[in-house]
Amino acid sequence: HYSVLTTAQGTSSSPDVVEVAEVFWYGCPHCYNFDPYIVKWEEELPEGVELVRLPVMWNPTNEIHARMFYTADALGVLDEMHTAIFKEMHLNQKQLTSESDIEALFGTYGVSSEDFQKTFRSFPVETKLKKAKSLTQRYRIQSVPLLVVNGKYVVTGPGIKNFEDMIAVGEELIAVEQAEL
Repeated sequence: HYSVLTTAQGTSSSPDVVEVAEVFWYGCPHCYNFDPYIVKWEEELPEGVELVRLPVMWNPTNEIHARMFYTADALGVLDEMHTAIFKEMHLNQKQLTSESDIEALFGTYGVSSEDFQKTFRSFPVETKLKKAKSLTQRYRIQSVPLLVVNGKYVVTGPGIKNFEDMIAVGEELIAVEQAEL
Protein backbone atom coordinates (compact mmCIF):
# COMPACT_ATOMS: atom_id res chain seq x y z
CA HIS A 1 0.00 0.00 0.00
CA TYR A 2 2.87 2.36 0.74
CA SER A 3 6.62 2.48 1.05
CA VAL A 4 8.70 4.26 3.66
CA LEU A 5 11.44 6.53 2.38
CA THR A 6 14.88 5.56 3.66
CA THR A 7 15.53 9.18 4.53
CA ALA A 8 12.55 11.32 5.48
CA GLN A 9 12.43 14.53 3.46
CA GLY A 10 11.69 17.92 4.90
CA THR A 11 8.32 19.46 4.10
CA SER A 12 7.30 23.00 3.27
CA SER A 13 4.65 22.99 6.01
CA SER A 14 5.23 24.03 9.61
CA PRO A 15 6.42 21.30 12.04
CA ASP A 16 3.02 21.02 13.74
CA VAL A 17 1.28 20.29 10.42
CA VAL A 18 1.11 16.98 8.54
CA GLU A 19 1.84 17.65 4.88
CA VAL A 20 0.32 15.50 2.16
CA ALA A 21 1.83 16.01 -1.27
CA GLU A 22 -0.16 14.93 -4.29
CA VAL A 23 2.38 14.17 -7.01
CA PHE A 24 0.86 14.54 -10.47
CA TRP A 25 1.40 15.37 -14.14
CA TYR A 26 -1.16 17.29 -16.17
CA GLY A 27 -0.69 14.90 -19.12
CA CYS A 28 -1.48 11.79 -17.04
CA PRO A 29 -5.02 10.43 -17.55
CA HIS A 30 -4.99 8.78 -14.11
CA CYS A 31 -4.02 12.12 -12.52
CA TYR A 32 -6.89 13.78 -14.39
CA ASN A 33 -9.30 11.13 -13.07
CA PHE A 34 -7.84 11.45 -9.53
CA ASP A 35 -8.25 15.24 -9.44
CA PRO A 36 -11.96 15.30 -8.41
CA TYR A 37 -11.16 12.92 -5.53
CA ILE A 38 -8.29 15.14 -4.37
CA VAL A 39 -10.39 18.31 -4.62
CA LYS A 40 -13.14 16.74 -2.48
CA TRP A 41 -10.64 15.22 -0.02
CA GLU A 42 -8.84 18.54 0.44
CA GLU A 43 -12.12 20.10 1.64
CA GLU A 44 -12.52 17.31 4.22
CA LEU A 45 -8.97 17.19 5.59
CA PRO A 46 -8.80 17.65 9.36
CA GLU A 47 -7.23 20.63 11.08
CA GLY A 48 -3.45 20.39 11.07
CA VAL A 49 -3.21 18.69 7.66
CA GLU A 50 -2.09 20.56 4.56
CA LEU A 51 -2.39 19.32 0.99
CA VAL A 52 0.25 20.53 -1.43
CA ARG A 53 0.47 19.67 -5.10
CA LEU A 54 3.80 18.63 -6.57
CA PRO A 55 4.15 18.42 -10.35
CA VAL A 56 6.46 15.55 -11.28
CA MET A 57 9.69 16.45 -13.13
CA TRP A 58 10.96 13.57 -15.28
CA ASN A 59 11.43 15.16 -18.69
CA PRO A 60 11.01 18.39 -20.73
CA THR A 61 7.25 17.86 -21.20
CA ASN A 62 6.77 17.44 -17.44
CA GLU A 63 8.92 20.51 -16.94
CA ILE A 64 6.83 22.82 -19.13
CA HIS A 65 3.67 21.56 -17.42
CA ALA A 66 5.25 22.12 -13.99
CA ARG A 67 6.28 25.60 -15.15
CA MET A 68 2.64 26.21 -16.13
CA PHE A 69 1.51 25.06 -12.65
CA TYR A 70 3.97 27.31 -10.80
CA THR A 71 3.21 30.26 -13.11
CA ALA A 72 -0.51 29.93 -12.35
CA ASP A 73 0.33 29.77 -8.65
CA ALA A 74 2.57 32.85 -8.80
CA LEU A 75 -0.10 34.81 -10.69
CA GLY A 76 -2.83 33.85 -8.21
CA VAL A 77 -4.95 31.93 -10.74
CA LEU A 78 -4.06 28.35 -9.78
CA ASP A 79 -7.32 27.67 -7.95
CA GLU A 80 -9.36 28.50 -11.05
CA MET A 81 -6.93 27.02 -13.57
CA HIS A 82 -5.73 23.73 -12.05
CA THR A 83 -8.73 21.56 -12.96
CA ALA A 84 -9.27 23.59 -16.13
CA ILE A 85 -5.75 22.70 -17.33
CA PHE A 86 -6.53 19.01 -16.89
CA LYS A 87 -9.78 19.45 -18.85
CA GLU A 88 -8.06 21.42 -21.59
CA MET A 89 -5.59 18.58 -22.06
CA HIS A 90 -7.86 15.56 -21.61
CA LEU A 91 -11.24 16.75 -22.89
CA ASN A 92 -10.10 19.24 -25.54
CA GLN A 93 -7.00 17.23 -26.52
CA LYS A 94 -4.64 20.23 -26.19
CA GLN A 95 -1.07 19.17 -25.42
CA LEU A 96 -0.04 22.55 -23.97
CA THR A 97 3.64 21.94 -24.70
CA SER A 98 4.42 25.31 -26.29
CA GLU A 99 4.81 28.54 -24.42
CA SER A 100 2.47 30.30 -26.87
CA ASP A 101 -0.34 27.76 -26.31
CA ILE A 102 0.08 28.07 -22.56
CA GLU A 103 0.11 31.87 -22.76
CA ALA A 104 -3.13 31.78 -24.79
CA LEU A 105 -4.78 29.60 -22.14
CA PHE A 106 -3.68 32.00 -19.39
CA GLY A 107 -5.17 34.84 -21.44
CA THR A 108 -8.60 33.20 -21.20
CA TYR A 109 -8.26 33.54 -17.41
CA GLY A 110 -7.55 37.25 -17.57
CA VAL A 111 -3.74 37.07 -17.39
CA SER A 112 -2.10 39.69 -19.61
CA SER A 113 0.66 38.68 -21.99
CA GLU A 114 3.03 40.97 -20.09
CA ASP A 115 2.28 39.39 -16.71
CA PHE A 116 2.57 35.90 -18.18
CA GLN A 117 5.93 36.66 -19.83
CA LYS A 118 7.33 38.25 -16.64
CA THR A 119 6.33 35.23 -14.58
CA PHE A 120 6.79 32.16 -16.80
CA ARG A 121 10.60 32.21 -16.58
CA SER A 122 10.91 34.23 -13.38
CA PHE A 123 13.30 33.44 -10.54
CA PRO A 124 10.51 32.29 -8.15
CA VAL A 125 9.15 29.86 -10.78
CA GLU A 126 12.67 28.58 -11.56
CA THR A 127 13.30 28.04 -7.84
CA LYS A 128 10.10 25.99 -7.46
CA LEU A 129 10.99 23.93 -10.55
CA LYS A 130 14.38 23.06 -9.05
CA LYS A 131 12.71 22.01 -5.80
CA ALA A 132 10.13 19.90 -7.67
CA LYS A 133 12.90 18.16 -9.63
CA SER A 134 14.83 17.48 -6.44
CA LEU A 135 11.75 16.08 -4.67
CA THR A 136 10.88 13.92 -7.70
CA GLN A 137 14.30 12.31 -7.30
CA ARG A 138 14.39 12.17 -3.50
CA TYR A 139 10.88 10.68 -3.29
CA ARG A 140 11.99 8.13 -5.94
CA ILE A 141 8.83 8.76 -7.95
CA GLN A 142 8.30 6.13 -10.64
CA SER A 143 4.61 6.70 -11.41
CA VAL A 144 1.81 9.18 -10.83
CA PRO A 145 -0.55 9.97 -9.25
CA LEU A 146 0.67 9.26 -5.76
CA LEU A 147 0.65 10.75 -2.29
CA VAL A 148 3.63 11.50 -0.07
CA VAL A 149 2.68 11.85 3.59
CA ASN A 150 4.90 14.12 5.68
CA GLY A 151 7.95 13.46 3.51
CA LYS A 152 8.12 9.87 4.83
CA TYR A 153 5.52 7.64 3.21
CA VAL A 154 4.86 7.15 -0.50
CA VAL A 155 1.34 5.84 -1.16
CA THR A 156 1.30 3.90 -4.43
CA GLY A 157 1.82 0.47 -5.92
CA PRO A 158 0.47 -3.01 -5.18
CA GLY A 159 -2.52 -3.09 -2.87
CA ILE A 160 -3.89 0.22 -4.12
CA LYS A 161 -6.86 -0.83 -6.23
CA ASN A 162 -8.49 2.55 -6.78
CA PHE A 163 -8.42 6.20 -5.78
CA GLU A 164 -10.52 5.56 -2.67
CA ASP A 165 -7.85 3.08 -1.48
CA MET A 166 -5.11 5.64 -2.04
CA ILE A 167 -6.97 8.24 0.01
CA ALA A 168 -7.81 5.69 2.76
CA VAL A 169 -4.13 4.73 3.11
CA GLY A 170 -3.25 8.44 3.11
CA GLU A 171 -5.71 9.00 5.96
CA GLU A 172 -4.21 6.11 7.97
CA LEU A 173 -0.73 7.58 7.58
CA ILE A 174 -1.97 11.07 8.47
CA ALA A 175 -3.35 9.60 11.73
CA VAL A 176 0.02 7.95 12.46
CA GLU A 177 1.85 11.23 11.87
CA GLN A 178 -0.63 13.29 13.91
CA ALA A 179 -0.22 10.89 16.83
CA GLU A 180 3.53 11.60 16.77
CA LEU A 181 3.17 15.41 16.85
